[in-house]
Amino acid sequence: MLAGDGDAILFTSSSAAVRSDGPAHNSTGFSARGLARSLARQLWPEGIDVATVLVDDSVGVPDQRDWTDHPNEEWIHPDHVADTYWHVANRHPNALTPELDSGTHAADISFV
Repeated sequence: MLAGDGDAILFTSSSAAVRSDGPAHNSTGFSARGLARSLARQLWPEGIDVATVLVDDSVGVPDQRDWTDHPNEEWIHPDHVADTYWHVANRHPNALTPELDSGTHAADISFV
């Protein structure tokens, strides 16, 4: 991985990790977020991208839902989550960010 060929380490969390949704989730989520940011600072010069993707809705299971009947519900299609991760893992080195918020238009996302 240290060969600098554009590898990525991606963490998953939710914005609840950075807002007041309870001490247990706050502390563990915030710790993982801090670890990701620390690794990002250390590994970006080596060509390794480290980021946290905050997923703020429920991810649906394709075989258990009819996506055509209820497209505006607060569910994220797994393919859309995969597309987001693919984009983050393959972004240009001049467009790096340590964190990305992801959710549906109906989500109550807290940008912190």
